[in-house]
Amino acid sequence: MQQPCYIDVRQSSDITNAFRRQTAAKMMKGYFDGAVCVINNNDGKVSSFNGDGMLAIFVGGTRSNNAVKAAMQVKWFVLHVLRPKFDRYFENNQSAAGQALGFSIGCGLDDGEIFAVRVGIRGTNDVAWVGRCTNTAAKLANDASSPREIAITRAVYQRLNDDRKFASNDGEHMWSDEWCLEIGGTTRAIRMTSYWWSVS
Repeated sequence: MQQPCYIDVRQSSDITNAFRRQTAAKMMKGYFDGAVCVINNNDGKVSSFNGDGMLAIFVGGTRSNNAVKAAMQVKWFVLHVLRPKFDRYFENNQSAAGQALGFSIGCGLDDGEIFAVRVGIRGTNDVAWVGRCTNTAAKLANDASSPREIAITRAVYQRLNDDRKFASNDGEHMWSDEWCLEIGGTTRAIRMTSYWWSVS
């Protein structure tokens, strides 16, 4: 079984339209560089980049715990590393003031079987990851928005350790109540969270 984690940058079109192409490209590069490091450090592997989104795969018995921690740490990276850097960069540019606040992510996670299929023809081909849970993760990433930028299915939640369910300082449950969402003709039980996990 695999755990696909799809992370999508919010308002990337606004970022592209607001700044020169070189500036927007530097912002996106800074984001992807940091996010890939976080995913690698949590035993995940980025399998593809799709415009302003990326798909990461986690495997093994701790895949759900690793994927959720990675998602929370990517959120922390955006909030506490990228945004302050962007704000400092644009502090003398009145037209760009506050633009960093629009830089956020949506992250979706599901658990299940996925298959790697090579598509295309010789000389022009790539690997496509096929499976219900990949589509679900991408849909959840698209739906998740501030302050609850991370969305998971019941299959993921049931595999989480307590330190991924309850805050360590006060024991508060970190996830929303379960609710149902129809994805691809199937009803899935979903939870969301606004929590982040700092990178030490």
